[in-house]
Amino acid sequence: MSRTFKILKKNIGHTLTDFGFRSILNHVVTTNYKLKFFKALKSSFLLIFLATLLYRIFDQFLTKQIEFIIRSAEGISSTIWFWAALSLTLSIVFPIIVAIMSLYALKNNSIRNITSFFAQKFELSVLENMRALGVAILW
Repeated sequence: MSRTFKILKKNIGHTLTDFGFRSILNHVVTTNYKLKFFKALKSSFLLIFLATLLYRIFDQFLTKQIEFIIRSAEGISSTIWFWAALSLTLSIVFPIIVAIMSLYALKNNSIRNITSFFAQKFELSVLENMRALGVAILW
């Protein structure tokens, strides 16, 4: 039995099982972390929401362009490669940008001075994202 459970057992008048202690402790810890999480994202929510909205608008635009090229009567032109590459780049880069902004906001409770944090974490995040996509494709 861990130290936390021993302290809880000493302070509670009746006996509970370890499972009861764990469920009480998990509820308290989870509620505490939820409050910290929402407080941290409160300062950056609008920025993340606007970034997501812009991403969806650009993604719809790119999808419409690709569909237009595919459905054209002349056949598929070579410009489809440009729109497809742009769509692929956007779908890789945007989740990384939002993840870095969210992590920075959780760490510092604001979104100010994010440029140095972003510069440090972006390259490794892209590599990890590409590795995860490669594993998913191989699966």
